[in-house]
Amino acid sequence: MFLGEGEEASVTLTGVVNPITFYIECYDTEKKVVLETRRITYGEKGQQLAYWQSNKTGYDYNWQILNDDGTPYTGDICFATTVDGKTLRAVTVYYPIKYTIDFYLENEVVGSLDMTYDVAATIPEEVCVAKKGYHFVGYGKWIDGKYVYLKAGDTVVNLATTTGRHSLRATTEANSYNVVYDGNGGIGETKPSTATCRKPFVVAANAFKKDGYCFAGWKYEDKIYKEGDKADFYVDENESIVFVAQWEPILSGKGTEAEPYVVSSYNDLVKFATMINGGDEYSSAYYALTSDVDCGEKQLKPIGNDNHPFCGVFDGQWHVIKNAVFVAEGNYDGLFGKVWENGLLKNFGVKKFKMTGYGAASSAPIAGVYASSRAVTNVFAEGKIDITLKVDRLSEPERVAVGGLIAELAGKAADCYAETNVTVKFESYDAFSTVGGFAGRISGEAVRCYSNGSVSDTALLHSSMDIGGFAGGVDGTTENRAIINSCFSLGDIVSNRGFQVMYGKFIGYYGNNSYVKDIYYDKNVNLKLDRTRDTFECKEGKAEEASRLKSVQWLIRELGFGSDIWTEEFGMPVLKGFTEGNV
Repeated sequence: MFLGEGEEASVTLTGVVNPITFYIECYDTEKKVVLETRRITYGEKGQQLAYWQSNKTGYDYNWQILNDDGTPYTGDICFATTVDGKTLRAVTVYYPIKYTIDFYLENEVVGSLDMTYDVAATIPEEVCVAKKGYHFVGYGKWIDGKYVYLKAGDTVVNLATTTGRHSLRATTEANSYNVVYDGNGGIGETKPSTATCRKPFVVAANAFKKDGYCFAGWKYEDKIYKEGDKADFYVDENESIVFVAQWEPILSGKGTEAEPYVVSSYNDLVKFATMINGGDEYSSAYYALTSDVDCGEKQLKPIGNDNHPFCGVFDGQWHVIKNAVFVAEGNYDGLFGKVWENGLLKNFGVKKFKMTGYGAASSAPIAGVYASSRAVTNVFAEGKIDITLKVDRLSEPERVAVGGLIAELAGKAADCYAETNVTVKFESYDAFSTVGGFAGRISGEAVRCYSNGSVSDTALLHSSMDIGGFAGGVDGTTENRAIINSCFSLGDIVSNRGFQVMYGKFIGYYGNNSYVKDIYYDKNVNLKLDRTRDTFECKEGKAEEASRLKSVQWLIRELGFGSDIWTEEFGMPVLKGFTEGNV
C-alpha cells in the first residue's frame, strides 16, 4: 500500500508468547538417587509427578518441589517460578503409615487397634479371650525371625508395613481338667483321671461297693452316666469334674439257690438290670420270678452287657412277663442282653411284648446273646419285633442278628418256642444281617424248639442278608459244630432288596460246621423275594403239613418232644408248666 502526501497510517504489532519449558528432577531422599526427570510445560494444568514405590519400610511419601532458592514451593506444579530450560528439584518427604490391626478369635473379630508405624502400642486385654473350655495362648506373629505369642499388655511396634486392615488370629488351647469319682458312701476307690476339653473320655467302671445297694451310675449335675459312656466337658483349666456314685437298694433275698433275689414287679425288673449292669458283684447270683409281671407297656432295658454279662440263674418259676416294651442299650435289645459262662435262663415266658424303633446289633425278646455252658430251657416269647437298625459305614461289614427268641445262640436252647412276627429294616451300606423266626444266628445247639411267625427283612443294596423261617444262619466251628435237632418253623418269609441274600424256608445260610436232624417247615409257607440276582436258597429241612407240626402227639412220636414238658392248647404246642391263664 502507498500513502499520499499528508496521509497517515497506523500499524498494530501482535506479539506471540510461547510458554516456557522447565524440568523437575525427582530425588529420593531415602535412597539418594534421582528416580526420574520430568519435562513440565508452564501453565498446562493436570501435569503430575510420577509415584514410585516407597523405598522406606513402613513409610509413604509426598513430593516436595523446591524453588530455585531451595525454599518449598506449594503451588500447582505448572506454575513453578523458574526460567525456560531450568531444572528444579522435587524431593521425597517421608511420613509413617497408619494401619489397623483386627484381632480374630476363630472367625470372629473381637477387637481392633489403630497403629502408626514406628510408634509403640499395647495389646489390649479385652482382645485376649478364648471360648469356653479353652485358654488363650496368644496372637502368633513372626517378629525379628522368631515366632512369638503376643499377650495382653505386651508392647508392640511395626506389626504391619502397609496401610489398611491387617489381622492377628488368636491361638487357644483346650483346657485340661480333672475327673474325680466320689463313692457317695461306698467303700473302695475309683481312680481319678485327667481329660482334655474337646476330646471325649470314657467314664470309668465303678470300683466302690456299698452293702445292700447296687451301683446305678455316676451323676454329674443333672445327668446320669454309665460305665463306658463317652463324656466331654468345656470347663476351666484344672477344674475338677466330680462324678458322684448313685446307689439303689438291691432286691430282697440273698442271691443264693435257697434264697434267691426276688423279682415280682416291673420295678424289680428295672432293679434287676441295674444290679447286673452296674458291676459284677451280683452277676452270678440266683434270681427268681415269683409272680406274673405286667409291665403296662413301660420300657425295659436289657439285663447284662458286654462289660457285665449275666452269669447267674434266672428261674421264672413258670411265670410270665407281659406288655413289656424293650428298648436298645449298647449292643443289645431284649429282656437279657448278654448271658455268659454259667448263666441259666429257665421256666418263664415273655408275652405281648413290643420291640420297635431303632434296635441293636443283637436284638431278640429273651436274649441278645446266649453263650452259656447251660441250656436255656422252658422259655417262650410271644409278641412283635418291628425295628430299624442303623450303623455307620465301616471298613468291615457290621454283623447284626435278630431272632424271635434269641438273636445269637452260641449255647444251647431246649424246649423253647417263639411266636414272634419279626420285621427288620437295615439302614446301612455295610450291614451283614442274620434274621430268623427263632434265632438270628446259631453257632450252638437248638433241640425240640419251634418258631411260629412271619419273618421280613429289608436292607440297602450294599448289605447282605441271611434269612430263614427258624434261623437266619447256622454255622459252628471245627471243634464245636452248630446243631439243630427236632425243630420246626411256621410262618412266611419275605426278603426285600439287599446285595446278596441267603434264604430258606427253615435256614437261610447253612455252614460247613453244622449238623441238622429232623427239621421241618410248613409245606405251605410263602417265601417271597423281590429279586433273583445274587440270591441263594438253602434247601435244608423237610416240608410237612402244618396240622402235624402243631400236633403235640405227632411231635412226641416223631421228634421226641417230652410228654411231661409239652401239651397242646388253642391248637398249638405249649409248655405244660404254664397255667392256662398265663398262656
